[in-house]
Amino acid sequence: VLFPRVHQCTERLLHRVGYTIKPANQGCCGALHAHNGQLDEARQLASKLIQSMPGDAPIIVNSAGCGSTMKEYGHLLGTPEAEQFAKRVVDLSEFLLSQNLSELLQQATKLEGKRITYHDACHLSHGQKITSQPRQLIQAIPGIEFVELEESMVCCGSAGIYNVMQPDMARQLLDRKTSHIQETKADIVATGNPGCHAWIAQGCREKGIARTLHTAELLEAAFVGLQPFFEQ
Repeated sequence: VLFPRVHQCTERLLHRVGYTIKPANQGCCGALHAHNGQLDEARQLASKLIQSMPGDAPIIVNSAGCGSTMKEYGHLLGTPEAEQFAKRVVDLSEFLLSQNLSELLQQATKLEGKRITYHDACHLSHGQKITSQPRQLIQAIPGIEFVELEESMVCCGSAGIYNVMQPDMARQLLDRKTSHIQETKADIVATGNPGCHAWIAQGCREKGIARTLHTAELLEAAFVGLQPFFEQ
């Protein structure tokens, strides 16, 4: 809903590694409800999503918060069906790396000279223990300078609905995060979660510093250039 272009880039990247997309009649995964302690509602949404995606094909997720919750459906619902579903869930960066996108990126030269940093979304790094895969993909882009972000695994303040419920503390965390981004002098900061994306983008705009892209957008930009992503 917030970032339709991220889904478009996800589809293009999956096509690049030889996969076609079979979109299901999807609904919400229930992550935001689970984050807010509304577990009955989360279970209802999880059950509906499982029913909408039968079979054994991988379920590729480009939102860290959604993926973290969907990988825990077995615990949330306590059924064999939910456990089997959870085993099919794969973060986009995990999947693309396993399908050798890093090799294709050797020919993607549209980001030469750009300095790039990366923010670890909490639900990706802490929730799913995924930290190296996005970095390996980004660092495979020819001609870029990758700069590690200080306190990359510290929350940016978005945290699901935390920035709505606790705006003062969320703002402090955002200021801390964007100060570290500013220190890198990066042109682009990438991240793998829409909540982080929106919150960090707001903070970076306010300071006039790095542009914020989802990891999928950044990887696709390596093939096609940045102009489509920076158009207003």
